[in-house]
Amino acid sequence: MSEESNIVTLKVRVTPEFRERIVETAKTNNRSMNQEIVARLEESFDNKDIGQEFFQKNLHLFLSAYCAGLESNYDEAISQIEESLSQTKNPEMIQFLEHRLQVNKILKKEMNRLMKNNSEKFKAELSKEVSQEQPTHTHLTNDKPLTPIKDEDIW
Repeated sequence: MSEESNIVTLKVRVTPEFRERIVETAKTNNRSMNQEIVARLEESFDNKDIGQEFFQKNLHLFLSAYCAGLESNYDEAISQIEESLSQTKNPEMIQFLEHRLQVNKILKKEMNRLMKNNSEKFKAELSKEVSQEQPTHTHLTNDKPLTPIKDEDIW
């Protein structure tokens, strides 16, 4: 059985601009267009877990950035509501604005709690990873852990 019999043809429609990108990338990589497309598709299947792994490893950073943005939004909303409260005389509007102010303060407080919890979990995970990565050094003769050298031992 020849290798050709294991190959199927696929027809794909792309824009002329996209085709040109494939042509240029194929030239850069010294491949035919077909080889470039196949290589990229194979890579996408081989690396399917990289995005998820990257996201999981950096979730705390994403969450921190998101919460920082939220904090800024809550601060701005609270400031605007307080300004509106100082300018209105309508009792119904005052009641509405006071309610919105309380909601925003509660949401900001919960968001800050979430940020603190995220930070604590990240620090715990990081210290666990660091302790797992550090090997225990031993003497070659008796397998006892080495004693750390203190500054006073050197001087």
